[in-house]
Amino acid sequence: MKHILIVLLLLSYSGIYAQVLNNNSITLSTDPRALALGEAVVADPDAYLSFRVNPALLATALGYQIVYNYRNLAWAENLKDRHCENVTVAGRSPVGNFALGFTRNDYGKIGFCWVADNPAGYQCVDMDLYDYTVSLSLARTVHKNLAIGINLNMFDEVYHVAEDVDFDIKTERAFFTDLGFVYTITLNQGLEKKYQNIKDQFILGASLSNYGSEYKVKMSKTLAGYSSALPRYLRVGFSYQLILQEELADPLLKFLVTGEYKKYLNPDKYEKSRTDFYGFGFETVLFSLIAVRAGGILQPYTNIYARENEVALRFGLGLNLPFTRIGLEFPMCLQFNYGVIPVSAVGSFEENQQGNLSTYNILLKYEKTLF
Repeated sequence: MKHILIVLLLLSYSGIYAQVLNNNSITLSTDPRALALGEAVVADPDAYLSFRVNPALLATALGYQIVYNYRNLAWAENLKDRHCENVTVAGRSPVGNFALGFTRNDYGKIGFCWVADNPAGYQCVDMDLYDYTVSLSLARTVHKNLAIGINLNMFDEVYHVAEDVDFDIKTERAFFTDLGFVYTITLNQGLEKKYQNIKDQFILGASLSNYGSEYKVKMSKTLAGYSSALPRYLRVGFSYQLILQEELADPLLKFLVTGEYKKYLNPDKYEKSRTDFYGFGFETVLFSLIAVRAGGILQPYTNIYARENEVALRFGLGLNLPFTRIGLEFPMCLQFNYGVIPVSAVGSFEENQQGNLSTYNILLKYEKTLF
């Protein structure tokens, strides 16, 4: 097992820890549909389960659903336990649509070291580390074309020391909020007027994410602590949806194109020139049963997915099985979504590289409402 060395000098520089806060349960998407669309879903009418991106998306949800999401993050051999997973329940209420989500980001077993008065000059301990985010969301339509939403979130880390040593880490949870809106423009005077079976709409969306308290950590052995502001983002984007549908029947075809700009609003000094992200995605759904997706992200730095200012591509498939299609007169459906995130052989990331990463979810939906 590879040890992670953390010394007093490192801990005194909170900017280092800011890098960690950009890759945890706060910022990592676990929705395979959103990932396959280049995470460009701030204005996607069908991305209501990505409400952490934009809580107003939840206003488009119908009925009630429960979903389990899993994202594999083990891109190298020594990261075999690295993954992120999420469970969300969502539905309708008299005051608006709601969701409760729990996301857990597992790092697996790591080694933690500190400066010590011994011949080696340091002491290490094995531990299991994960962080989690709990989110409560509420969204509602305030005008026939306008929906707004808010998320209330809590973030924390959990350390399980694997050895019987006198070592303690205390954390101070971060509480924060997200705000967003979605505005829909139905193009009734366009294709729908000329072709009775065709409907199309243009949607605008925007959100502000992660406004709240700092996250703080105190370590007994180092007698040091650190704190960091959560990474704040502004997202603006659009989507265009074209639907071919016979009267009183499920859509024969749905086509979606999405685009998004994301701005990192509170970077540290070494990140000042790396704040702009661009995403795009395409989706085609046939007979409301099979979905094919592709997308990409243009990012301002090099990582395991692509080089700086190169597009990191993603792909995905979706299956939707209404119970009525198998002879059960019950308003429920089962969905399965799968995504592939290619890993690029870039510089120092080549060592022990495992190949493409995968993500999937299973969703059960009750399609009628109780209110």
